[in-house]
Amino acid sequence: MKARRVMVVALALSLMGGSVIFADSITQKIKMVFNGEEVSDGAVMIDGKTYLSVSQAGEALKAIVEWDDNAKKVTVNKPNVHMLTFSGKDIFGVVKRGEFKFNVLCSVDNLKVAADAVKVSIIDPAGKVKDIQELDLKERKEYFMFQTQELTYDFKAAGKYTIAFFVKPSGGDYTRVAEKEITAI
Repeated sequence: MKARRVMVVALALSLMGGSVIFADSITQKIKMVFNGEEVSDGAVMIDGKTYLSVSQAGEALKAIVEWDDNAKKVTVNKPNVHMLTFSGKDIFGVVKRGEFKFNVLCSVDNLKVAADAVKVSIIDPAGKVKDIQELDLKERKEYFMFQTQELTYDFKAAGKYTIAFFVKPSGGDYTRVAEKEITAI
């Protein structure tokens, strides 16, 4: 009788182990890289298809992701944002270290979501964020231009600085939808 129980338990454990191995062979975690940056949680491959959460894809693609719980619907909107950095009449992308005066011009179109505000920030090579300017949107605009006031910024360290453009959807938080790099030498 004891031998019979041992065999039943051994059989049950081997079936469970086989199921886990089989499930693992169907589902496998993989690395997902967007524009050179690895997505934090990665992705999953199931039956030869890769799956990534919509929120992760939206963040990586710099898109606005909205969830409508009543309609059980996800909406992803990627507005077109073109940014230009200029000092006086000169367009630039490289600066010498030290203080520098400049403006940022943002051309936005295809903004299909209702938005309360937009803002422009600068992120230094160490990751420190400084908001440059914010604009409250009084009415829904699908396309518009936004130029910051002249900013004096101290490019203290050599490296890559990121100018980031954010949209604040109505009732939501700011989402980064575009960026431009400035290199300080």
